[in-house]
Amino acid sequence: MPSGVRRYGRMRLNETDALLNHPTLYKPGRVKGTREMVVRPNFIVVYELDGTDVVILNVLHAAQLWPRGGSKPE
Repeated sequence: MPSGVRRYGRMRLNETDALLNHPTLYKPGRVKGTREMVVRPNFIVVYELDGTDVVILNVLHAAQLWPRGGSKPE
């Protein structure tokens, strides 16, 4: 994996640290039972809560359709 990709991924993961302290801060997701956190203008972290655990289900570019066959994120 190119080093730029690794740095970019670490930067994005650091931005998701807020999920640990404030998991309900972000909006309910388009798929029932999920929530969505916008990370910078172009990325969306889709996650769900499992008790006190935050489970990251997907990290999407805003241009991707989510859920599959659905509409673009707002």
